[in-house]
Amino acid sequence: MDLGYRHGLQITQCGGGTVPVARAGEAPLLTLDSGPVSGVTASMFLGAAMGEKNVITTDMGGTSFDVSIIHDGKPAYSFISNTDQYEYFLPKVDLQAIGAGGGSLARVQPGDGAPSPSARTAPAPFPARCATAAAARCRP
Repeated sequence: MDLGYRHGLQITQCGGGTVPVARAGEAPLLTLDSGPVSGVTASMFLGAAMGEKNVITTDMGGTSFDVSIIHDGKPAYSFISNTDQYEYFLPKVDLQAIGAGGGSLARVQPGDGAPSPSARTAPAPFPARCATAAAARCRP
């Protein structure tokens, strides 16, 4: 189906904005955390449209609750990031994950010894209550 879109496909990047698909394939590191960064970029434009230069953004997904800050109309950036045990140096919009997302439901499975927390991705009946660092103790 032809909908009239005549531009090349773009992929969001961790520093904000987009890059062509070929460039994202050449430098996939540019796409780390790009989904939540898109929300920060959108919040920056919405804040500007509302006359707000300072905005706290949040993005609650299935696995994380991410927070970022827009100060004086610009997102905060970080230049050193960690993914698992790997440290990389790349300017990117600064995101901080604080707890579980609303789509993550944590539960404790009784067993021999200490209970072990386990998480599954599913719509949580009370996501605001479950999106805490102590999600394993959350009871819907």
